[in-house]
Amino acid sequence: MNWLNQTGPIDNAPQLDAEPNSDQFHRIAFDLAPIAIAFVGLDARFIKVNQSLCTLTGYTFDELAGKPVAELTHLDDRDRDVELVQAYFSQGGNAVYENEKRYVRKDGSVCWVAVTARIVNDAKGQPVHSIAVIRDISDRKAAEAALQDSEAFNRSIVETSPDCLKVMDTKGRIEFINSNGCELLEIDDFQKLQGREWSEFWPAQSRDQIVNAIGSAGSGASSHFEAFCPTLKGTAKWWDVAVNPALDLQGRCIRIVASSRDVTQRKQDEQALRESEERFRAAVGIVSSIIWTNNAEGRMKGQQTSWGNFTGQSEAEYQGYGWANAVHPDDSLPTIAAWKVAVANKSLFEFEHRVRRRDGEWRLFSIRAVPVLSDDGTIREWVGVHTDITEQKKSEVKIRFLMAEVTHRSKNLLGVVQAVARQTGYHGDPATFLKRLTDRIQGLAASQDLLIKNDWFGVEISDLVQGHLAHFKELIGTRIIVGGPSVYLNPAAAQAIGMALHELATNAAKYGALSNADGRVRLVWNVTEAAVPNITIQWTEDGGPMVEPPSRVGFGNVVMVRMAEAAVNGSVVLDYHTQGLHWKLVAPLTDLQTQM
Repeated sequence: MNWLNQTGPIDNAPQLDAEPNSDQFHRIAFDLAPIAIAFVGLDARFIKVNQSLCTLTGYTFDELAGKPVAELTHLDDRDRDVELVQAYFSQGGNAVYENEKRYVRKDGSVCWVAVTARIVNDAKGQPVHSIAVIRDISDRKAAEAALQDSEAFNRSIVETSPDCLKVMDTKGRIEFINSNGCELLEIDDFQKLQGREWSEFWPAQSRDQIVNAIGSAGSGASSHFEAFCPTLKGTAKWWDVAVNPALDLQGRCIRIVASSRDVTQRKQDEQALRESEERFRAAVGIVSSIIWTNNAEGRMKGQQTSWGNFTGQSEAEYQGYGWANAVHPDDSLPTIAAWKVAVANKSLFEFEHRVRRRDGEWRLFSIRAVPVLSDDGTIREWVGVHTDITEQKKSEVKIRFLMAEVTHRSKNLLGVVQAVARQTGYHGDPATFLKRLTDRIQGLAASQDLLIKNDWFGVEISDLVQGHLAHFKELIGTRIIVGGPSVYLNPAAAQAIGMALHELATNAAKYGALSNADGRVRLVWNVTEAAVPNITIQWTEDGGPMVEPPSRVGFGNVVMVRMAEAAVNGSVVLDYHTQGLHWKLVAPLTDLQTQM
């Protein structure tokens, strides 16, 4: 080709009568080719380029002539390309070079190109140069990158889905299961399942549904059902299953996608609730959240399955603002007013209102809705979620109540401890004071433990007795006889009677019937049936040392008599008989009993 060594574009317009094999014809075809073409010397430098390559790279003919190909190649691709070029030229003959790489244009921008080159030999078969065709593939590379990003995004959605997602071939053989799915199915090694038929893992009673769903998906149809299937480790589970075909552009099924949601708990609940029609009706509408959509004007339109299932409203009933008929009458108008403001402002909607469940129960919901905007900024639709916060609100109220109760109880208890300390300290040396104070606080703590165990509701009197006689439990039934009907004492009565029992037991161990090997104690209580029932509690000792009345009235007497009387609005008799101490409390049952 004599024109090969000429530089620049064609000087004159091409002649229509040029012979196809003439130099002029080849030069015209070369320069007017819509794709970039270059002749490259054996030293890997450009010899001749056409206008398309100049347009692609931004360089002129003169600037490209003699320029090493490597200088156009992106630095990150250069080392590999140099290796390919060297291998290409070293082969000679009919060697072919193919590569996809990046060019750096004159203005510094980057484009992707696909280069195909072949060695050109002279008449003697010796290589003289190479001719290369360079295609701009930037759009394809951008599309591939976008596709990869999309696939990565889709995979992240699949992997984070709480459901078990499976991808299968058209025969139903498993190709992929997401991570959450493997966890739900208790799969330790997915590789052992890959390639096996999905239907193998289902029990006989559910297998026909799977086979039919696979067949339907292969024909391009979707299916949905619920079925029982244990996990690989044998855990019994129920699944809500959706099977859908993945179609190509011709509408042919190329993959099958199945989504399985664990609905075991719901199935168990339904089974239990079927035993009672009332319980069943309550369970039908129980959902933790309701997802709904409204049109651009903020009106409910179309099928809203979650809302209908919860409220029992039909599709016709909840259309437009008909949903407000399921909202509490005190809340419906404020909700609509706030909703219209959000729609007008295209703003986030947050509200709370009560919704009637299909069984008639009012449930408190937190509502959150956002507008979905079109490209032009107009609202396409609204998407909202109702979240049931009834139990949460009840818990908050209960916590506030309990905190107030704890504060009240703590103040009362500190007052009692203060009184105990003050009264105990009136007599005796510091060591004796410390010993007596410690004993009495431990006795008080025993009653508190029982009250805390019963959530401050009250204490069964027999438990109170057992708690304060714990140090003598080996004597109960022999030297200590206890007995009486079941009575729940309120916290104030339990605290006062418990302290009295502690004092009685302590005195018996030090000075009374439990201070020797022969003494006995009888602790009994009974309820007198009358218009106003009374309870009588008696502590009687005998067989111990001879009893003498104390020379002074100490704090023990205050605890056993005055504090006990004041706490239960009763009366106490304390007798120091020579054969043994006798303590008797009589009080109205209603003043010391917890109402069940």
